[in-house]
Amino acid sequence: MEVLRRSRADIRFCLEMMTRDPLKVPYLDNKYWASRENRDPAKIESFKNSVLSRAWTKPLPKVSGMSSQRMLAVEDDSIRRCVAYAKRTLGL
Repeated sequence: MEVLRRSRADIRFCLEMMTRDPLKVPYLDNKYWASRENRDPAKIESFKNSVLSRAWTKPLPKVSGMSSQRMLAVEDDSIRRCVAYAKRTLGL
């Protein structure tokens, strides 16, 4: 962000927050590789080594299965924490 701000002082940022269940990436499914001619085992191994090996080690939070009231409270808390982080750490 510092590099962007130095290059363009007028830049505007948008804070995007995920408040629902994390998406599952079906990288082992042949349909995931539809834009390629074939499912390349080397690409899958590279994805595992470069991305999944650095992934969060504990399960990401989910809101499915919660009551509407609890879901709203969890999502509201998540949004408030994201905004606080953006202000405190990112200077937004």
